[in-house]
Amino acid sequence: MDKVGKMKKAIKSVLLIVILIGFAIQGKAAAQNIVYVSNSTINCFGNTPCYSRINSALSDVPSDTEIRIKEGIYNEDVVLTTNKIVKLAGGWDSNYDQQSGDTTVWALTVDKESVTIDKITIQLKPIENCCLSNICSPLSSRVCLGSGGIPINAPCVPNPCSR
Repeated sequence: MDKVGKMKKAIKSVLLIVILIGFAIQGKAAAQNIVYVSNSTINCFGNTPCYSRINSALSDVPSDTEIRIKEGIYNEDVVLTTNKIVKLAGGWDSNYDQQSGDTTVWALTVDKESVTIDKITIQLKPIENCCLSNICSPLSSRVCLGSGGIPINAPCVPNPCSR
């Protein structure tokens, strides 16, 4: 076999290997589990399994799972504490067709897990019962003032003591 023939054979072998690796990667991606979370009554637009809380989904899913979370505010502290590989993908529209919005949670704690976070905002919990020393600023409905007028970076909750 001449040099050109050997070169063609080598190129064909390399192309075959690349194609096989591509199929292997595509098969792995297709094998990934997907679950859905919605904080509304739409029930994940017929997608299953469907959860109403992010933590419930995290407790139930196996490793290598993508959790698609509908856009909106989720009043929960998200805690990931087991040895799983998960992707938290927030901001999905109500049909779960595209990530067009944002998902907000109060806190996110990750311990021992491998997690990918996509389109999720972490926001401090609202300060409740800001009686006397912690009152909402008249200048902004999104800033609370602590004692001495020091701003606290948390959304305000109407002061139940001011009647």
